[in-house]
Amino acid sequence: KRPSSRRPVSRAPGANRSSAARSSSPWGCLTLIFVALLAVGIPLFVIVSYESAYAEKVYPGISVLGMPMAGMSRAEAEISLNHRFSQTYRQSLSLRFGDRVWPVTRDEIGLRFHVARTLAAAMAPGRTGNLLDSLGEQIRLRQQGLVVQPVLDLDEVQRVGYLNRLAKEIDRPPLNASIRVEGTSVSPAPSQKGLRLNIEATSQRLAQALMTADSRPV
Repeated sequence: KRPSSRRPVSRAPGANRSSAARSSSPWGCLTLIFVALLAVGIPLFVIVSYESAYAEKVYPGISVLGMPMAGMSRAEAEISLNHRFSQTYRQSLSLRFGDRVWPVTRDEIGLRFHVARTLAAAMAPGRTGNLLDSLGEQIRLRQQGLVVQPVLDLDEVQRVGYLNRLAKEIDRPPLNASIRVEGTSVSPAPSQKGLRLNIEATSQRLAQALMTADSRPV
């Protein structure tokens, strides 16, 4: 037999690399897709979870009357606000004139706490505008905090009525010096300066002390 004259067919090196690249390209695409889904899905999952957790609760960073409200539900916040208000305003104010002092309670002068309106003001931050605006505000709340002022109401009619009753104890008319004669006895009567309670000014100072929970005498 004659030896075969056929030579083995050899493939170019580039052909092997091209075939390997074609076989691995689907896995590369799947990897990129998976990474992209993770990059979008993880932040989206975190945002949805955070919003769900605080859907009916006060966002972190909000405080009322010096009390942090973060994570409180509406029912919890209402109970806590009423308790905090009673603690903050439990001490009665006092009106002072000379050596005389009159204690005044918040009920006597018509101070009312609107817990529902205060709670609404505490729940509102972080829930305005579109999603991006709300997220931005929630971040600022965490970083900077926000003090929500309590919604208080002062009954002016009740306050002025109390001061009018108090004025009857304070007011006195001016008297000129005179001579008093009683039978055969003659005695001088000294002059007396008149006093009058400034109801309008006292009412304003009293209202300011109540709104700021200032317990110093007015």
